[in-house]
Amino acid sequence: MNSRIVNIILPLVGGVIYVCLDFLYIYLTRNHYEQAVQNIQKEEMEVDVVAAIVCYAIMGLGWYLIAIQLASAYFDKLKQRRPSWSPLSSSALSGLVSGFLYGFVVYGVFNCTTRALFSNRYPVTLLVQDMAWGSLYTMLYTTVYMLIWHQLSHPVDL
Repeated sequence: MNSRIVNIILPLVGGVIYVCLDFLYIYLTRNHYEQAVQNIQKEEMEVDVVAAIVCYAIMGLGWYLIAIQLASAYFDKLKQRRPSWSPLSSSALSGLVSGFLYGFVVYGVFNCTTRALFSNRYPVTLLVQDMAWGSLYTMLYTTVYMLIWHQLSHPVDL
């Protein structure tokens, strides 16, 4: 497959889709967040669009530079240590592990910091829900990305 697709276009498209799906989740669950923000600020939530765009750009970049690069390195290690495993299995496992770790750390830092700063005003249920979303979503998305990457990089392997 064309290396430009695998090395440039796939990461860009993957990062944009990753961020868009997370934005969709936030949009669909906004009532939970609006209640928490209103409880903290004592006024309606106002979103700073520029800060949100910068945040999502950093998140997408971090996903690629950390989760995908970790998954790629882990994939290479799995190929060395478990030569009997199919490359497809190694791609899936590397995506599961690195995606979960990245999601857990990023969403965990945000939610636990918010809880630490605002104590009882930021509900534990929202903390757990958001950390579960971030960990599982990033794990599944990174796995799918790695499987697509594998198919584009090695189209004849099954």
